[in-house]
Amino acid sequence: SSNPNVTAAVVDNYMTNKAWDIRIVAFIGLCVILCVACAGADWVVKIDIGQLCILIIGILAFVIGSFTTPVNADPTTGMAFTGWNETTFASNWGSDYRPTVINPQGENFMTIFSVFFPAVTGMMAGANISGELKNAQKSLPFGTMFAVTLSNVVYVAIAWILGATCLRDGGLYGGLFGDSILMIRMAVWGPLVIVGIFASTISSALATLVGAPRILKAVCDDGLFPPLEWFAVAREKDNEPIRGYFLTGFIAILGILIGDLNAIAPLIPNFFLATRALINFACFLASYSRSPGWRPTYKMYNKWVSLVTAVLCIAVMFAISWWQALVTLGLGFALYV
Repeated sequence: SSNPNVTAAVVDNYMTNKAWDIRIVAFIGLCVILCVACAGADWVVKIDIGQLCILIIGILAFVIGSFTTPVNADPTTGMAFTGWNETTFASNWGSDYRPTVINPQGENFMTIFSVFFPAVTGMMAGANISGELKNAQKSLPFGTMFAVTLSNVVYVAIAWILGATCLRDGGLYGGLFGDSILMIRMAVWGPLVIVGIFASTISSALATLVGAPRILKAVCDDGLFPPLEWFAVAREKDNEPIRGYFLTGFIAILGILIGDLNAIAPLIPNFFLATRALINFACFLASYSRSPGWRPTYKMYNKWVSLVTAVLCIAVMFAISWWQALVTLGLGFALYV
């Protein structure tokens, strides 16, 4: 319109609206990975390897794009991309927490940590399906440490590349603070990064969906949770915990119905941290009591490291949210009783 007081309506291409479209697509995605899980562990491993290749291609497209994308930091039309720049890196080095929709009073280290922490929980994927490994004693120490090392290198490298090439504010899209798809814009070909993001999220979802029922089956086979033993009954031909898959899927649906990842992100780390605390404390108790069935072959293992790590996990839970930590510990205690 020629009238500056009249704002043109923007027609969004949604099936229903944004919130429900997210729920619908997430539900369809859950159904797909549930079918893959029910097909068996062989299919899961094959698909994970394919997704890993796609993810590597996506990361490489971003890294190459950081060198080849033209500088585009115009305050009105650019995307706050300066190219590799020492001044940009120095300006991004320090912290700068700001108010957000979720935390109007301002973010801090622990709130950001709580959102980021679930991204590093995939390192336990191998341990969760240890029953499928030919030689778990040999594969798990190497595989887990390799996953921890490689993941940290990739995460830090991506953060440093963004910090060295992009401004926090500016450009048409808002820079590092305002542009949630800045990596896609920087890439040598954006769709490669988009597909890589899908591969990463689907792989994480699939690993969790496959791992949780196996853990449930293992503890139920030991008679630890009699009320849940019905869900641990496995399929006869391949020992797949099909009922556990559907229980996990139902819990995932409850999360999908919330429809906002940021709303539940601070709660998720509490359960992961509680799990890590219990794993480490169990290792410490087994070592301290000299259990005859506990003979770790990993040379770098130390029982006191396990105890300190368990304490740190509990401390971080309370640092993130004391009331959520109490709820999580209360649920854990109820399961124990």
